[in-house]
Amino acid sequence: MNTLEPSSLNTLAESLEQKTLDLIQAGRWQELDAMIAPECQFATHQGVFDKSRAISLMQEMQLTAATMRHINATRCGDNLIVSFELACTERINGQPQSRDFSPRLSVWKRVGNAYLCIAYGDFNRV
Repeated sequence: MNTLEPSSLNTLAESLEQKTLDLIQAGRWQELDAMIAPECQFATHQGVFDKSRAISLMQEMQLTAATMRHINATRCGDNLIVSFELACTERINGQPQSRDFSPRLSVWKRVGNAYLCIAYGDFNRV
């Protein structure tokens, strides 16, 4: 197993999260789909969703101006657990959300040379 120093883990985590945000903002849904495991669960203040429903919600959110801070990653076996804060412009059910930073949590599983998102928690306030 590849062992990385904590700063390298944080760099890897930031890269994965930034790529995800970039794909959402660009509407590159097939590439985003390839980064998400079929069994992935997404938890928000609206409930828990499977992969296909989560991608539909992401398509509707009109995400722009995303900025991350306080990225912290830890490794557990082949999993990378990432916590961070995100500020962005987004809509949920057509309603604009707070642009303030809010906590997020993702879990990425290493599959071969890639990482797939297996869980994501969005704790944005309405």
